[in-house]
Amino acid sequence: MRIGLYTLFLYPGQIGGIETYVSQLVKALGQVDKTNEYLIFVSDHNQSLFTGLDRPNFRLVHLPLLPAANPLPLRALRRLKLIPVHLTQQLHRHPVDVLHYLGTTIDQREVKFPCVLTMHDIQQEYYPQFFPPETLAWRQANFQPSAHKARQIIADSAYTRQTIIEKYHISPEKIHTVRLGIDEQFKPIEVPPALAAIRHQHNLPEQFLFYPANPWPHKNHARLFEALIHLRRRYAINYPLVLSGVWSEPARLEAQIVEAGLTGQVQMLGYLPYKDLPALYAAATALIFPSLFEGFGMPVLEAMACGCPVICANTTSLPELAGESAILVDPLHVAQMAEAIYNIIHSASLRAELRQKGLTQVKNFSWTRTAQQTVEVYQQAIHG
Repeated sequence: MRIGLYTLFLYPGQIGGIETYVSQLVKALGQVDKTNEYLIFVSDHNQSLFTGLDRPNFRLVHLPLLPAANPLPLRALRRLKLIPVHLTQQLHRHPVDVLHYLGTTIDQREVKFPCVLTMHDIQQEYYPQFFPPETLAWRQANFQPSAHKARQIIADSAYTRQTIIEKYHISPEKIHTVRLGIDEQFKPIEVPPALAAIRHQHNLPEQFLFYPANPWPHKNHARLFEALIHLRRRYAINYPLVLSGVWSEPARLEAQIVEAGLTGQVQMLGYLPYKDLPALYAAATALIFPSLFEGFGMPVLEAMACGCPVICANTTSLPELAGESAILVDPLHVAQMAEAIYNIIHSASLRAELRQKGLTQVKNFSWTRTAQQTVEVYQQAIHG
């Protein structure tokens, strides 16, 4: 097979978990598939993501494209036919047996190749109020038509697969649950100097809760802040919280922190290099992940793989990932969240139990398995 991987939607440092998915899947495909030929379609803004890939059956195909600071307007322009004809023509100059769109939409629906589409979530069908009008309109105009255009669909979780079936009325046989994996760098760090180094680098407190999440509405930062206030009022505890993420408007999040009365208790690190994350997880007392909606929820597995106890929401895909290896809370119930935080910071035995359960749970997730199952979907897309 000759397989195309479409990555032009990907702008490094802007899309979070989807960037991890693309880079890790490509790496794993290079390890498990020595037979099929892969063309990775890139442009100036993202070709550096794949420079370390040295496989004889993989090559980068550069498509000329004017980069933009924000990918959404650029994608909208493509759908408005202002530049998609050019890109479609470019794609057709490189024939493939199957073209895999990795970012939830098929940006050139005029393309003639059989398409596989990875859909990471359809959050707008459940929380339309979380999106600016132009973004919501773009999603509504593109997600469902892309799902129907695709010959086969990959969903990150069983939850996401079910939402696509229910909302878009797609045949269940066309949608495959292919869960993501865990990079081998996410593992327990037992070396004190390594933990001391990360604490010094980011000026971290000795004990803290960690929440790596962009400040989008569904990430539920406001209720997490309320839970910290509840913890203070009920137990007289001011427990540090460390945040990371990509913040286009950090002042807005800072204002939330000040308004909640948490100045000095909440520390904002901003964007963290991928290589720093394992040590952050290992240094944290626990991961707190109260998200209202997740198509997958990679930080939950990353934390578990590093031996970090987890408190996470009991919604969407998260129970599927966490199993019985985390404390599950209602993300709308502030007091319940605060109680879970209190229990985990005061019980060494609970933390030890969750640590061991988490390390066992993550063995069910492998990028090798992700890549193998993805190749099977390619075969189905070509052969029926």
